[in-house]
Amino acid sequence: FCDPRDAFHGSFQARLTAPGTLESEVTFTFRRPAQINRAGFTLLHPIRGVAGQPLILHHPDGATTATTFPARISPAQPARNLAGLAHSIDGIALHITLSGDVFEMEDQRNWSDASFKTYCRPLALPFPFAVAEGEVIRQRVTLTLTPGAGSAPAPNAAGSKRARLPQVLLAHEHGLCTPDGLATAPGLPLLFRLATETPDATLTALARAAPPALEIVCDDLPDLDRQIARIRRAGVAPARVTALPRPFLKSHQPDGTWPTGLQPADLVPHLRAAFPDALIGGGSLTSFTELNRHRPDPAQVDFITFGNTAIVHAADDLSVRQTIEALPDIFASAHAIAAGKPLHLGLFSIGMRSNPYGDATAPNPQGLRLPMAMADPRQPTAFAAAYAVAILAEAAR
Repeated sequence: FCDPRDAFHGSFQARLTAPGTLESEVTFTFRRPAQINRAGFTLLHPIRGVAGQPLILHHPDGATTATTFPARISPAQPARNLAGLAHSIDGIALHITLSGDVFEMEDQRNWSDASFKTYCRPLALPFPFAVAEGEVIRQRVTLTLTPGAGSAPAPNAAGSKRARLPQVLLAHEHGLCTPDGLATAPGLPLLFRLATETPDATLTALARAAPPALEIVCDDLPDLDRQIARIRRAGVAPARVTALPRPFLKSHQPDGTWPTGLQPADLVPHLRAAFPDALIGGGSLTSFTELNRHRPDPAQVDFITFGNTAIVHAADDLSVRQTIEALPDIFASAHAIAAGKPLHLGLFSIGMRSNPYGDATAPNPQGLRLPMAMADPRQPTAFAAAYAVAILAEAAR
């Protein structure tokens, strides 16, 4: 295969070399100098029958480490410096060898992917990195399966369960619909995101709706005070309020560089003073990933919140449906973080409301199934309705 820009050409081969053994090899030969982020294999491991199970790590120096796939969702990479892995699934022992680069694993349940991901180039290394003209990148992955060498997990008990449905809100913010849409909402309270750029007219319309849940994005404490004053002038009486400094809308690695200065916890006393009758929350206005990596003190807030989008890494129908499989693990991990405080979920949707990993959501004028896009073609269809029902069912359960 060839890069459309003619920067490299490559080859991929897969060979069954023995019963139960698959060798896959990829080669990239660069025709001119280039800057790249990653080149090579990505392995996706299922979560069903794998999460919480024993795992052996093989390292490039020949050493091994006995560990487990995390049961609760790991905020950081659960496995690093990898040259191979060994574990069992459904009674089959699986041994994986990796060569050509150093690999590491991340817990993709953070983004509601139903997988752990083993990938190369470690995030701790600088990227993009340079490759020279004529340079060759070659990687090989070997999978060896041994039936009967592992223990099969007990099957999940089937059957229905009665549960109390949580309250449902409609998410709204300036730019997603007109202020008139606030007045015509079908009797449901609103989850409203407010920022400096929100027009006063939208706040005035909000005052005519049911008491909303507010998500406030602020640049500093004076900006927060200005927004609180606008809310009061408009006559909005929120039922619950969460606020974040704008830098915390972005994602940061657990061991990376985090925003200094104003912190989310600094906003809580201001919110309590301004809205004494409202519940005050803490957490993330984006996804569970950001909650997991920057956890509020449950003792300081009344509830914990976070949102989710189904199309961070892939946007095909199957990948979107598979995100439902990860929700029980997300909710269980969030309950552990909340330490007894209730969960108030933010916007759960197929499309991405805001992008913690880039400058903006991906433009999608052609209406494609496109990762990290706000506008998703399935949103006005029965597919999105079924997806919403599935989220509601998992939240109730």
